[in-house]
Order: sequence, then C-alpha cells, then structure tokens
Amino acid sequence: MILDATQCMGGKMFPITFTTTMDYQVFEDYFIFSMFRSKSYRTSKGIFFLPYALMISLGLLLMTDEFSILAIILLTVGSLVISIFGYMFFIAPKRMFKKIGSIFQYPQNFEVFEDHFTVSQIGEDAKNYSYFKFSQVVNVYETHNAFYVFITVSQAFIIPKKVLTQEEINRISSLFLSIFDKKKFKICYKK
Repeated sequence: MILDATQCMGGKMFPITFTTTMDYQVFEDYFIFSMFRSKSYRTSKGIFFLPYALMISLGLLLMTDEFSILAIILLTVGSLVISIFGYMFFIAPKRMFKKIGSIFQYPQNFEVFEDHFTVSQIGEDAKNYSYFKFSQVVNVYETHNAFYVFITVSQAFIIPKKVLTQEEINRISSLFLSIFDKKKFKICYKK
C-alpha cells in the first residue's frame, strides 16, 4: 500500500528514523547500479556478456585447419572484452569494498523529515553529522533493494530496504513521489 502524500505531510508520520549498515551485498548492488542507473541494471551483466560470448563462439566456428584472421580477431576481442567486464562486475566491487570497507564499519543513523534528512555516524575515530535539504538532492533512485539518494552526481546515501519495515518503505517512497518530479525520482523496478 502506498500512502497518499498528504497523509505523510501532516507531520504525524515524521521523522522516519532508522539505522543502516553496509555489507558487501548492499555495496555490490550499488556498485553495479551506479554503472547503469536504469531499470535494466540487474540484467546488465548478462546483456554485456552475451554478444561477446557469441563472438567467441563464432570465432571458434570459423577456425579451420589454418588460422583465419577473422577467427583470431573475434577470439581476441571477445576474450579481452569478457575479461574486462568480468573484472568490472565480479572483481572490482570486492576490491573496492576491501579498500574502503572500513568507512562502512559504523552504522549510519537516518532521520527523514518532510523537507530534509539527517545522517549521523559515530565511530571510534570520528563523529559525523550531515544535514541535507531535499532541494539539494541531485537524484533519487528506488530499486528492489534500496533507495539511492544522490547528493552529487557521483555520491549517494544508500538506504537498504532490508533495514526498513514495509510501512517505512511506503512512507519514504510516498514522500519522494510527492517532493520530486519523475526526472529526479526514478523507480527502477516494476512495483
């Protein structure tokens, strides 16, 4: 059930308060999503590999007793591109998470209000507090697994849905629908 935006705007339902943590699964989903930012991001892995796998198969079929130039080109290019995409989809997210994973070891506390949200993170080394008006937000994407609130073109706060109740997901989605137009708030799956 999606709540009417006016039900949320009455002030009775705010703030929406929750705590998030970042694990590898959440990070990997964001990493892949950030490369495509579209509804098809979940199927992009297969879509990218398929043409190059076909290229390699065709190259193998063209091989005869003598090596043909076309077969060698197809095999080389197909193998090279599959290796690059394999790195991007499977190795790079793991390496990046290992490299910056310590940033995510402390929970983030969110408070979502009618016109802004706050994020605080308290750890052994630092205390961080951020305040953002929704008018400062660049884009918001809702996927099957999360809300991505982009505060710059390349930086986003990740709100994993697994830490929210269904009611909180509905309230946040309704709020975003009431604040942002379709260019700024994009739903990247079929509801």
